[in-house]
Amino acid sequence: MKVLTAILVCLAAVSLQVGICAADVIETIPSGSLEVLDASIGSEWDQAYARATTISYQRNSCRCSTTYLPVTVYALHDEENLYLGLRMWPGSTQITWGEFRVFAILDNGDNMLGSVGDNLLVLPCGSGEEPRIDDLDYHYGGISGGAIGGMTLDEQQDAEGIGIWHPSTGTYEFEIAIPMQSGDPFDMDIIAGDPFGLVIGFDAYDRQGNYLYSGQASMLSLVVGL
Repeated sequence: MKVLTAILVCLAAVSLQVGICAADVIETIPSGSLEVLDASIGSEWDQAYARATTISYQRNSCRCSTTYLPVTVYALHDEENLYLGLRMWPGSTQITWGEFRVFAILDNGDNMLGSVGDNLLVLPCGSGEEPRIDDLDYHYGGISGGAIGGMTLDEQQDAEGIGIWHPSTGTYEFEIAIPMQSGDPFDMDIIAGDPFGLVIGFDAYDRQGNYLYSGQASMLSLVVGL
């Protein structure tokens, strides 16, 4: 499954020992909700947590130079869901990518990114006509021996999301709703007051299906406000 291949390359490029530590600055996600997931970052995100960062990525064929993709991460929560909003500026040279998808990893704070108990969501960029839930909710099948190659698709799809390419602004925009406690053993429970890590990344393919790029941003340390 090519999406897992790309993410494995991304995660292999960093140490797995990148969980939350005491020195991290933990930022609070304010309360709020989205009535509709439409992948257009608008005024509904004005009161959200917002952080501008960059995704560092390399071309798969050579891994010889690093490029940076600007991204703004937004987050809100209500009693039922954690909402993530992503706005990415790929630049004029990247708009011809044939397929673009983002991933979000919620780390449960065990200092092992990619361990059982974390939550991996993968969301392709679609036409925007309806939410894309087909590639969300992967889980880690175990890391011993096979490392994080044990990831498989979680058959119980609990999160929802949508991603759209906006040619008028030159941005990819994504909105994701993640249940705080879905009851799915392969999802991470998000508990108010308990810090967790968030890692955002992407992969891209050309129109022939060849894997071009992948990369990720630095981990954010977050907590849902009480």
